[in-house]
Amino acid sequence: MDFAERYLYLRSMPGGPKFSETALLPLAEHAEEVAFRRGARLLELNTLPDSVYFLMQGRVELVAEGRSRVVIESPGAVGVLAVMAEGEMPYDVIALDEVVALAVDTEFFRDTFEDNFDVALEIVGSLANYLGGRRATLPARMGHWRVYTSDAADEQEGGGTGGRR
Repeated sequence: MDFAERYLYLRSMPGGPKFSETALLPLAEHAEEVAFRRGARLLELNTLPDSVYFLMQGRVELVAEGRSRVVIESPGAVGVLAVMAEGEMPYDVIALDEVVALAVDTEFFRDTFEDNFDVALEIVGSLANYLGGRRATLPARMGHWRVYTSDAADEQEGGGTGGRR
């Protein structure tokens, strides 16, 4: 896969059209096409990810506490939140099929988004929209969300008279 194909693929991903050229061009330049066999572990629980993977083909499952939590299909990405939070993976990422992905080195990915904060916000917003749409299918401990009005948020911080919706 050449540079142009990598760029066009990243541009075609959900949220991709909103990304600036200054963010996508370096990612496409540094992305490397990788393949994983069925059952392979892309990312490991309680470790720092070495790459972020943009899925081009196949499905992966996120496994925590010995149970499958979520299945992510192409076009999707894994490792993004852990890298942005500079934290360890909260789950294993296992290939359910043969997976082909674009891999971007963690340090390069982080540096790119530190230089393009608007893109980082777009990624978090896209993820929030995705999770919001799947709220009913999330594991039970993730399914009970509280929605606060701005008054309730003030009250949580020690002021205001609001309540929950």
